[in-house]
Amino acid sequence: GAFASSIAFMIIGTPAIIRDYIGSIPGGEVRTLQRLRRDIARANRCQAMCPVSTALFLRMIAEVAWDELLAGREVSEVTPFWRVIAPKTPIARRLRVPEAWLLEQRQLDATRKKR
Repeated sequence: GAFASSIAFMIIGTPAIIRDYIGSIPGGEVRTLQRLRRDIARANRCQAMCPVSTALFLRMIAEVAWDELLAGREVSEVTPFWRVIAPKTPIARRLRVPEAWLLEQRQLDATRKKR
């Protein structure tokens, strides 16, 4: 009835779902946080994705990748979180990652794609 059509479904993502999505973004391309949430919601037949858990899990993914980089892993071996986290955004400001590094990775990604 009319009531059923007004029900909205929201997915609560997981770190693995978000990490896999980020890993599927081609090098040289970026996605907004809003597009990530919309794409994952649609892929799971939902109208929305929880913004709070998404931001929390995205930050966790970025911090793990940053720790891996600090431990000596190559940029190509970690989740490319810079394809979703743009410099000067609220989530970028909460990371230990220098914003200049985020910008540099985005520029390097774009340069690699053109080759």
